[in-house]
Amino acid sequence: MRGERCRGGHRGGATVAARPAKYSGAPPYRKGSGRALFLGDSEYTGRLPGSWRTGDPAKAGLVVCADEAENGAAVQTCSYEDKKSRYLLHQVTFHKVRIPLRIYELRTGERLDPRSVEVGGSSCPSMLRYEYHMYDLGPGDQFVSTSKSGVRNAFRPVFGR
Repeated sequence: MRGERCRGGHRGGATVAARPAKYSGAPPYRKGSGRALFLGDSEYTGRLPGSWRTGDPAKAGLVVCADEAENGAAVQTCSYEDKKSRYLLHQVTFHKVRIPLRIYELRTGERLDPRSVEVGGSSCPSMLRYEYHMYDLGPGDQFVSTSKSGVRNAFRPVFGR
């Protein structure tokens, strides 16, 4: 996969070539050990432990291309009062954070599973802040509030840890 980079796709996220080049200089991938080279959207992958990540392809067993986060499984729906009228309620559904992935063994170029991870977290805060616009229909669906440990637990299957 040497020279390959995740590139912006139609949603502004990461995509990678369908057949990445093999890199014989990479260490062999073994479940439960090794590091990955993370490319693409780093909002969540940047919260993983340093022992799971590397910027050096010669030290990476995997390449993980992370796409932009999207709504995962619905967790809970809550009612919130409108800013303008306490009699107008907005129904807001909180979703797990789904991160589409393309995972490749760097040495062989073989694509691995999982194809996405979902990060759980807390939902329905007592107050929900959002930018109000004229003719606004409310805040819409939201992501749960995630933690570092929640992100780490969601990515465990990627590393077999």
